[in-house]
Amino acid sequence: SAAGAAVLGGDLDDTDEIDAVAELAPSDFETAHLKRMPYLYVGAKTNAAIAVSLIADENELLASLTATNGRTRRARMSRGVKARFWAAKIQNRGGEDFAVDSIEYLPMTLGRKV
Repeated sequence: SAAGAAVLGGDLDDTDEIDAVAELAPSDFETAHLKRMPYLYVGAKTNAAIAVSLIADENELLASLTATNGRTRRARMSRGVKARFWAAKIQNRGGEDFAVDSIEYLPMTLGRKV
């Protein structure tokens, strides 16, 4: 910076919180059948809730927050939505640090194919 050395790290960029977002690649879980995704489990180290969105056949659904305690956190997702391809998008809230070590999908495979 103009004032000299700059500190790398922390939760702020000047006075703005630092947003972090990760979107995973879509998967059909090796079947052409439609699936529902009522829950998603996120293994993460953080002190706050994590915002989780599901993308169903390229349509982003409403975000859900995970629990705020525990290493493995469950996010309750939209019920009734059916799709072949699913992807997850996770993001921090309020610039909070987090480290994700696992995301577990539990698809409910339906009898119909696309």
